[in-house]
Amino acid sequence: MVPLLSGKMVMVPFHSTRAFRFSFLVLATALTVVAASQIAEGQNPGRFKPQTLPLTSFYDTPQPLPPGKPGELIRSEPAENYRLPYELTVFRILYHSRTANGEDVPASGVVLVPDGKPPAGGWPVVAWAHEFQGADRQNALSLMKNLGAGPVLSMYASLGYAVVATDYAGLGARGQAVQDMQSNALDVIYAVAAARAAVPQIGGKWIAVGSGQGALAAIGVAQSTARDPGFQGSVAGAGLGAAAGGAGLKPTQAPLLVISSQVDPAAEKIVDRMCKLGDRVLFLRYGDEDASGAMGNSVGDQLSWIKARLDGHSAPGNCPQATH
Repeated sequence: MVPLLSGKMVMVPFHSTRAFRFSFLVLATALTVVAASQIAEGQNPGRFKPQTLPLTSFYDTPQPLPPGKPGELIRSEPAENYRLPYELTVFRILYHSRTANGEDVPASGVVLVPDGKPPAGGWPVVAWAHEFQGADRQNALSLMKNLGAGPVLSMYASLGYAVVATDYAGLGARGQAVQDMQSNALDVIYAVAAARAAVPQIGGKWIAVGSGQGALAAIGVAQSTARDPGFQGSVAGAGLGAAAGGAGLKPTQAPLLVISSQVDPAAEKIVDRMCKLGDRVLFLRYGDEDASGAMGNSVGDQLSWIKARLDGHSAPGNCPQATH
């Protein structure tokens, strides 16, 4: 059980099969390791240099960019040069996205596809919104040999989720990289549409997940008016308070799970603002851990929440003033 914003307690149901318990333990370790390394990178830029892949012509587009619909696939290719802990099928994608101002821009990303036969309706999707590691094209997640958070992304795939991870426009593909909540959210949304065009086995339902700056993008997906009927909600991971700053908030169109440590009081203020907007928010805090500890210790709640949304169950919320 974990303390809620209202001061009450909730028990979040979780799978009990041996295989899932094993996957949960591995994913918990992976999340903790990856979150810790990302925080260390932020605190010590230059000390931690991920191994990268060459920026190839796959990422190039004509200038000016020929017009295309949002989410329209420009090209895709199989990719076998990543260092991931599981045997997966991986594709790179290049697609049309949009900036917050409506400009047509190219964006790149990767798609991880589970082994085996997809369920009826296709693989459900976890759309990953990553942390920024720099504004150069070479800082694209798809150009990192471990995809920045390879153990976590691989484990999602091992649990039966296709993973769609955008690089964000300007990282990988040509353009100007921006840390803009709305633009980054659109990159996430349209990556899912492009991934469906590249991999027909991908289904309609999906969840957005991110931490740090990626948490803002995940919230931006829930706020966006660029609606995808398959979108079921967002997980905003630990580090949200530090990343948010003066980020603008508006009512969301889907439920949110917000993860925080007790040492991130700014996150509670952000959640309070979202609650006052009438958002359906489940806000969970974890002990005295830092962001990496909170991400690792919240794995069970994250996976349980994600599965419940994709299974069509109503979303819980714990805003004190929520009446819906």
